[in-house]
Amino acid sequence: MKKKQKKEENVFQRIAEHWFLSEPVLFATYCSHHLKPNSSIACTMRTGKGCIEYNPELTNLLTEQAIEENLKVEMIRILLKHPYDRQPKDCSAMACTLGSDCTLSSYYDNWKYVNLAKPSDFQLPEKEYFEWYAINIDKLIKKEGTSSEGNSSSNGQEASEREEASEGKNLTKGDTTTEEKNDSVMTKTYDYAKAKAEQSALWEEDELMQISINTIIENAKNWGTIPGNLVEQIIASTKARIDYRKVISGFRASCISMRRTLTRMRPNRRTGFQNMGSIYRYKTNLLVAVDVSGSVTSKTLAHFYSVINRFFHYGIENIDVMQFDCAAGEVKNIKKASHKIEIFGRGGTDFQCVIDYAQQAKCYDGVIIMTDGYAPPPVLPPHFRPHLLWICENEDSYKQHHEWMEKLGRACTINL
Repeated sequence: MKKKQKKEENVFQRIAEHWFLSEPVLFATYCSHHLKPNSSIACTMRTGKGCIEYNPELTNLLTEQAIEENLKVEMIRILLKHPYDRQPKDCSAMACTLGSDCTLSSYYDNWKYVNLAKPSDFQLPEKEYFEWYAINIDKLIKKEGTSSEGNSSSNGQEASEREEASEGKNLTKGDTTTEEKNDSVMTKTYDYAKAKAEQSALWEEDELMQISINTIIENAKNWGTIPGNLVEQIIASTKARIDYRKVISGFRASCISMRRTLTRMRPNRRTGFQNMGSIYRYKTNLLVAVDVSGSVTSKTLAHFYSVINRFFHYGIENIDVMQFDCAAGEVKNIKKASHKIEIFGRGGTDFQCVIDYAQQAKCYDGVIIMTDGYAPPPVLPPHFRPHLLWICENEDSYKQHHEWMEKLGRACTINL
């Protein structure tokens, strides 16, 4: 066993030496992690928690070229920060791995020895982002139920067959073991569903690793053989994603207004208890305007109201909520999270009615507008006091409208 492990370590050492000369980015990424054998895992290789783990029994059955390509795929996952960033909430480990596979194969699918799952295996479009694939594949897996245990989902059966065929194709030709022994080892150790689930078992949010990987990307001058499409995605991943929770929290802090009240319970700073002292109470008066026009789906509205319910976690005691389309609807004061919401409107969109209402009310410190952004920009009246925050329904909406939105206030997006 020790000889086998030593042999595998020599293979990884030769790959690293080759990368040092020809693949500087992959070499730097490889050096940022610890190599560790782990015979208990069902997958050939996996990364996470600062480690590169490999199964000596499985890697021993592969050619050196196949091991190098498997390692290259894992290094690209790290560069895209799939093991360390943007982990989809409540997604199964298998869905996360398949989502990562689909992201990689969307931009490059000319691997010789590694067969990654493709979006077409799940009847999904190409060139979407990692979390989107993971969430949608997870829904398919849950929908299929027990029938998806062996092949990820009915749509993912082709991916399973391709992966198993690939593993068989890459057996080391010069190995002294018999074909029957190879077959028994592969049967015993390789289970597609289990392998895919264990491949992302070490993945978790890690800000320090994100910073370390971003440093490697920012210092890269030669990308070697990494395909151009993937290089663009890797560079784009260094741009900080907007977390609407942080934006809302910061927006609330910027909208705090101070109310002074007099009290006999505190001494006056100048005259002591001869005169009443002052208490300063901090309060945020917010108006949240929800776009209920026909272009906003019911699913999006459900997410909008889910975000509104989160506001109470930021110390906000009550919120005025308005539904609007081409006209402003009734304003309702909400003092706790609501689970049943009636939607009115579903016509066109006009942001000006929200601005005009806030200006006439003269009691708001901040206005939050939740929308898909498809309407002419409003005109702010002179001396418009409330701070403005635009929350877009998705990244496409944000990219299309954020320039004019940020001229009027702040803007962020939520991922549905």
